[in-house]
Amino acid sequence: MTSTTINIEDLLLNAAADATSATLQQLLSRLRQLPDIGGDTIADGIDLLLESWDTMSRDKAGFCLTLAELDCRDSALFRKVLTDAVKILLPPYLNKLSFIRALGLRNNDVAVKTIVARYYNLTKLKIGLIVFLEDSARWGKITSIDGLASSVAVSSLANDGALAVPLTTILDGGILIAGDAETRQLTTPGENPLPDGEAFRTLLQRKALTPIDAETASKIAFKTMVPAVIKADQFDSWWTEKENNCEASQERKSSDARSIHELYILLSREAQLSDHPAYSQEDCEKYASLLARVKSNIAAKETKTLAEIVSMLTHYGNDSQIEKIIEPLKPGAPFWPKDPATVELKYLDTWGSLKIEQIEHLSRATSIIFSPEYLAALATRLPLRSLNTFCERVDKQTLIAYVGAQRTPTCDILLWLWKNHKKYDNSILPKLFNIDKIIRTLAIEKLPRAWAGAQRELKKHLMDDQEMHRFIVANAADNISLITSAIHTANFLAPGEKQSLLIKLARQSPELKAHLEQGVGHKLVGAKHDTQSTEDADTAMLFTSPQSLQKLHRELTDITKIHIPENRASLKTARAHGDFRENAEYDAAKERRDFLSRRRAELERDLNVVQPLDFSRISVANTIVIGCQVTLSMNNGIEENYFLLGAWDGYPDKNYISYKSPLGAALLGRKLGEQVELPGNRTAAITKIAALPATLTNELAGTD
Repeated sequence: MTSTTINIEDLLLNAAADATSATLQQLLSRLRQLPDIGGDTIADGIDLLLESWDTMSRDKAGFCLTLAELDCRDSALFRKVLTDAVKILLPPYLNKLSFIRALGLRNNDVAVKTIVARYYNLTKLKIGLIVFLEDSARWGKITSIDGLASSVAVSSLANDGALAVPLTTILDGGILIAGDAETRQLTTPGENPLPDGEAFRTLLQRKALTPIDAETASKIAFKTMVPAVIKADQFDSWWTEKENNCEASQERKSSDARSIHELYILLSREAQLSDHPAYSQEDCEKYASLLARVKSNIAAKETKTLAEIVSMLTHYGNDSQIEKIIEPLKPGAPFWPKDPATVELKYLDTWGSLKIEQIEHLSRATSIIFSPEYLAALATRLPLRSLNTFCERVDKQTLIAYVGAQRTPTCDILLWLWKNHKKYDNSILPKLFNIDKIIRTLAIEKLPRAWAGAQRELKKHLMDDQEMHRFIVANAADNISLITSAIHTANFLAPGEKQSLLIKLARQSPELKAHLEQGVGHKLVGAKHDTQSTEDADTAMLFTSPQSLQKLHRELTDITKIHIPENRASLKTARAHGDFRENAEYDAAKERRDFLSRRRAELERDLNVVQPLDFSRISVANTIVIGCQVTLSMNNGIEENYFLLGAWDGYPDKNYISYKSPLGAALLGRKLGEQVELPGNRTAAITKIAALPATLTNELAGTD
């Protein structure tokens, strides 16, 4: 063990015993000297230090933010402590849930270093600041900050309009500038004498409220000055004026670019020329050589830049040239994933942020180098905004076949097909719009922003579009129970919405209407008090008995009041033993802490959405609902009796079956007399459906 490691451990122990400002600063000073503080030894010591803190002070909060900047190990514990730190440090007018949520503390996809960068931007955010929005390449003035909607109102500097910008966009990609007379030289250069490139850069970096590197400054300058003040082919000489006199104003061709950023600048300059030069064989080889060096794990911001480069290259090349130029990107570009069917949607976000003209060129490039099957697979994952352009290049029958084979496509492709269904074969397309597929698709949670709008719109069509209702009823044919069963599982719908949808569908089907008149629809509300909205996918309802609900509450109370304090004491005892690497007691206590943290989070999540059911009030007819007993006649002639109960009411020894279990899911919504496929490749006939015995409903009422 090195002396540096020993000193670090001593400092960690000192900070745990006495977390004064001086002790914490001494520890940070030593941590900054280390090449990596994410290693197990140091990271375990930091975890133990944070676990020892019962309260959060401003000194501790500042220490936590610095840890995040140093790229410490990410964990649930650190994010919890970092959340407490942010709440301590934020001024009262920013200390609101919506602002804290925008930092991404609960989103594991957001790195802790990004969270801290967002925090510092948030603390500088105020009305009256000037902001440069990179995505739209425009300057604006912040006129209001909406904490409820987590958005910022940005008006144009010409006062000819305003737009609401998501707070996260400002925190991630907005360049905040102090608004004064000097700033107008940056934001409205046409109204003032043209500064040289060095003066523009110096003023921009001096006025910015957050650090700006030379590359970012160059992008801002290009989008500000071209073509409003200078021509694209003049930008390089203007920008390098007084900065690099050895490189005169000699123009460089885009094919001579040495980096992706330089290629972007040179292509943008050439795009402004009235007579764009044709590509030579040598140009194509140079482009391909540069693009071959692109890595697959490039940053999100660079992904968009790369997509714009492909768009510009495609605009001026023929198919054979484009194929030669961009072929090296096939295994590397994030917007062209190796397997579109399994890629996370967030990696395709670029398709939702490009301009329509850029999407057209990128779609053409995609169609040049990929197969029809790949195009169909990619189409089923892209955001709605890009589909009108992209799907023009996709074979219709291949696309329909691919969507039809998917159990859960995206809302975007279903919505696009619905909006364009009259262009397709009416004998094929309606089969895609069955209720089961639509419900599963709408139940997808936590979609990226580019996909959320289509989900809302598809839900609106499901609730209100009579033509879609006719498709759904026609697809169900004689098996009307498919409709009631699918709607029963739609946790994104409130009980009132479920009833409303059933009524609207029943207007298209006398069979469904008769089915509902038998009392089947009652299962969708369960009990009179189950009327709260579940619009948000994060609050999708679960149902259980009052008895099980009491057990969940008791378990959560035991964890928070007994087990976590006991575990904290165990960790403090283990801390006294010194070396964290060979401390079995510490390892055991840490594992126990992680388990308790996970279980507590699970219980808090479930209790936030669970609803108790009074099983004595469930109406039972000829359809299996939550809160009934079912008799099955197996193929071997043996009868089996089950009680279908709430999510946490399962007790196999007594044949109590949770409706969330595989067997419960197979039975729910089935009708008397149906043959049903059971888990384990078994089949059975439903011979009896009855209400629960009074003794069981009393037991589940949990009156103790």
